[in-house]
Amino acid sequence: MNIFDIAKQNQEKAWQVIKNTNIIQIWEDAGAKINLVGSLRTGLLMKHRDIDFHIYSPGIRYQTVCRRRTWCNRNERRKARTFLK
Repeated sequence: MNIFDIAKQNQEKAWQVIKNTNIIQIWEDAGAKINLVGSLRTGLLMKHRDIDFHIYSPGIRYQTVCRRRTWCNRNERRKARTFLK
């Protein structure tokens, strides 16, 4: 399998995770803007299979953000997450 096939296979898996977790819709429903960044966006998802988002949430109440974080923490398939202020 060549590197392009590996990247395509990893991208398909990543998009399935995004679909199954409904993460984009969850944040958008809260009023946030969510942008896909990193290797998945550029099509280079190879060795380090991670999904990176930048989430912008001006005007969202702190309690709303906490509820979204709680949901993210409960997801068993999540291996790591980082929240930055």
